[in-house]
Amino acid sequence: MPHTAIIEATDSGILYVDATHPDQPIVRVNPALLAITGYAEHEVLGRNCRFLQGPDTDPAAVARIRAALRSGEPVRCELLNYRKDGSPFWNQVAISPVRDSDGRIIAFAGTLTDVTLRRKTQEAHDQFVQMLEGIAETVPGFIYQLTRYADGRLAFTYLGRSASSLLGCDPDAPLRPHELLALTLPPDRPRVIQGL
Repeated sequence: MPHTAIIEATDSGILYVDATHPDQPIVRVNPALLAITGYAEHEVLGRNCRFLQGPDTDPAAVARIRAALRSGEPVRCELLNYRKDGSPFWNQVAISPVRDSDGRIIAFAGTLTDVTLRRKTQEAHDQFVQMLEGIAETVPGFIYQLTRYADGRLAFTYLGRSASSLLGCDPDAPLRPHELLALTLPPDRPRVIQGL
């Protein structure tokens, strides 16, 4: 399959930038890049990639990309870019220099992948975990997570704040059942064992 057909068929946006021109204009794009950004080809060609940046684009990420381009090193990062309609999207960018036979950088080839859904999913997951941890930390009861490992070992991999405070142990350090039993009062041991 010819390289052009692969570039045209991929779901990732691909662009090719002329590094010999001072403003490093885009000289080639694939349909996926146009679909991701909402721009037509004639609106993209001849422009520098910075036109995709907006008010919430992280200047540190942009500076990292610029530093890599100046030094001729490949770079990969995620940054917030903007579509033609102004809507933001999280863009995983990978840029590599293209050199001529003498080793001079003549172009930069870049891929753009919309990772907005992945970022939103991770954000929602993190918020859910934070909410659950908040609930578990404020419940006055004995909340724990008992994990059975593949080798058959058991460990309390989570103890709520009330439990760890009552037992005087580190809430972040896994406890084996016998270690937990050693922390309980002797009259409580049969009841705790029965609960396991």
